Amino acid sequence: MSPLSSRIPDKSGAPAQGFDNSRTAFSYDDLVAIAADMSTSDVAIRWLPIALAWSAQPLARSLLRRLASMGPFAGLLAICWLLDLSVSIGLLILILPVLLFRLCVLAVPLPHDTCSIQLDDNNLPVYSVLVPLYQEPDIVGQLLAKLCLLDYPPEKREVLFLLEVDDASTCNALLAHTLPTGFRLVMVPEGQPRTKPRALNYGLSQARGTLVVVYDAEDRPHQNQLRHAAYEFSRAGERLACLQAHLVITNAGAHWLARIFTFEYALQFDALIPRLGINAWPVTLGGSSNHFRRSCLEQAGGWDAWNVTEDADLGMRFARLGLTVRHLASDTLEDAPDCLRDWFMQRRRWIKGWLITTIVHLSEPLRMARQIGGSQALLIAIQSLGLVLSVLFWPLTMMALPSLIMDGPFASSLWLFVLLPIAITIPAILLPMLIAGAKRGLDPSLRDLWLLPCYFLLVSAAGWMAVYEFIARPAGWNKTPHRPVV
Repeated sequence: MSPLSSRIPDKSGAPAQGFDNSRTAFSYDDLVAIAADMSTSDVAIRWLPIALAWSAQPLARSLLRRLASMGPFAGLLAICWLLDLSVSIGLLILILPVLLFRLCVLAVPLPHDTCSIQLDDNNLPVYSVLVPLYQEPDIVGQLLAKLCLLDYPPEKREVLFLLEVDDASTCNALLAHTLPTGFRLVMVPEGQPRTKPRALNYGLSQARGTLVVVYDAEDRPHQNQLRHAAYEFSRAGERLACLQAHLVITNAGAHWLARIFTFEYALQFDALIPRLGINAWPVTLGGSSNHFRRSCLEQAGGWDAWNVTEDADLGMRFARLGLTVRHLASDTLEDAPDCLRDWFMQRRRWIKGWLITTIVHLSEPLRMARQIGGSQALLIAIQSLGLVLSVLFWPLTMMALPSLIMDGPFASSLWLFVLLPIAITIPAILLPMLIAGAKRGLDPSLRDLWLLPCYFLLVSAAGWMAVYEFIARPAGWNKTPHRPVV
């Protein structure tokens, strides 16, 4: 028996004879000798706290010396540093799953896209194009011109402009044009909430197509997109519910926000969604150029009229029903908001909708896990809850910088918790954004890199405003104004 065994407490918890209760520090040799005479459980239960306290002695002595040298504000500074440390550790826990998930998705090889269109006109299904509009008189001419270019038999294509009953300006702008065969106006009855998904649900009830696509007012889809989607649906199984076309931003030079927005879209629609789709993983849809198999859309219950990001919610519901989403190798051109106010309002609406989607789908996590499996449920949690939390809390890592700059007592620990998220963020977000943008012909500049942290801070500010709006007006729609391309 070790000569130090008399110091080990017995199973009753009382110290053995000769145990020195007043002793609070042990040497390394003492601990080794004690551990040699103990089981693993004894070490874990009885002596691990003492071992941790012993290992923390140098840090504690250093902390006390530094606090003593700081004068009357030592307590306040210590609280600030402890807050920095706790926030940084929390951020590391929250952000790591999202970043690691993106890295894993981006590591999946992507097959070469093919755009073969093999269906003749006789085999094409009826296609319904839903275009919800509100206060969009200025862009009607451009929209009509682009929709008229869609290559699809007129007798099998219908275009429904979904208008609110009080939107006289958009209605008059449409009636000022001679509408082609199959183009018609659908007036959405008054009611609440006044949202895009409510209009889409009413439009679906008036449509006759077995395939349905949603376009926004500013969209300029490729002329063969409907034929391409019809072909992809024809060769896929009945579980394929949706095809998401690539949304491509064309006004990257209008504003620095629009430029970074362009990189974001390139990452989302050219890199992430295609890889999620080929693995049958949950996909958060984009807001337009969604091509649906009508039977699957009705099985999912249509769009949630109370969710201001109905697209993300619908993607999650497809996953919970065992339905799949794939990308469509066809482009739809769009313009990003070209001023801070428009961008901020749009981003607030998006984050509020993601928050609503998170609460809806994670309110019963065990039920969801039993329904679709633990791995799929985890992916939904990462894409919804992880996204919202990372948007809200990632910039708070900046709280740790004062301690680093001032060489505070926790500086050595903070470097790990600040630099590790940043080091992971670079390969998980920045590099894929730049690579995806480069494939679209965007050459990143040093200015883009310097402005990226500012962009993330603005996203976080929009996120906190979205939290307020979620409480004050959850179904309120921050409409994004659209302008025709010059």
